[in-house]
Amino acid sequence: MPVWLQIVIAVFGLIGTLFGIVGFTAYWNERMKHKAQKKNKEEDEAEAKVKAEEEAKVKALEELKHQSYLKELRSIIREENEASVAPLRNRLENLENQLDVVAAGTTDILRERLLSTYYKCVEKGYRTQYDYENVEHMHREYVGLGGNSFVESCVKTIKELPSEAEYKAKKKQTKKPRVKKQILLEEKK
Repeated sequence: MPVWLQIVIAVFGLIGTLFGIVGFTAYWNERMKHKAQKKNKEEDEAEAKVKAEEEAKVKALEELKHQSYLKELRSIIREENEASVAPLRNRLENLENQLDVVAAGTTDILRERLLSTYYKCVEKGYRTQYDYENVEHMHREYVGLGGNSFVESCVKTIKELPSEAEYKAKKKQTKKPRVKKQILLEEKK
């Protein structure tokens, strides 16, 4: 083989080797670059995951602080409300007690007035229209205030009494002349 061919083959071999080394180096660099990117991506994902977990922990801690703050605030508001409402509650209880006393007194007065009207009407033997309406109204209020059934029979009796006009008409029919009374008195002597 001629020397020049050996030189050409050697040059081409050298060039091929150089291209092979350069190609292999480029391949190796790309592979390493790809591995580095993959590793960086995994590290970034892990770091993002850790960061997300830390953010979740921070949010949870902030939520706990917020809930604690709200609980404390509600407690303070409740205490303040109780302190400001207590005098009003006491005043309301006093007013309710006074109202109970007034209702009991009014019931007693109504019962007394109903009985007074009852005795007056029974004594007269009749009732006036005023007596009837007054008894109706007083009885309704008496029952509305929680009065017992003590006066029920009295009210029923008053309602059953004849009116003044009926009583006077009946009395006129049963009235005997005075002359007969005098004769009867003389006969007894």
